[in-house]
Amino acid sequence: MPGRTAKRDPIPEDFGTLEAFWDFWDSHSLADYEDHLRPVECQVNLLRRSRMVPVEPGLLGEVAAYARTRGVSCETLVNLWLREAVSARPRKDALGEHRGSTWTAEVAAG
Repeated sequence: MPGRTAKRDPIPEDFGTLEAFWDFWDSHSLADYEDHLRPVECQVNLLRRSRMVPVEPGLLGEVAAYARTRGVSCETLVNLWLREAVSARPRKDALGEHRGSTWTAEVAAG
């Protein structure tokens, strides 16, 4: 702000780590650095939704470990697996009847 006489720390050129970044901003006010801010334009898609689904902790740990071996995030792996499962399920045809003998066998056995 104009007229402020309090001495402020310079913003580091390179924080080095996220922790250093967090530590700096946890102990400094952005209001003291308003002269470093500039207007920006951005678009935000507020229609995108995420849903939380509880997963057993042990199972989630196994999924996360497997995801790391595949070089993907746990979220990506779970979404891929869910997409495969949904794609593989039997679907109703235009008349509302289930297609595929697997569905019939599962319903009959249930």
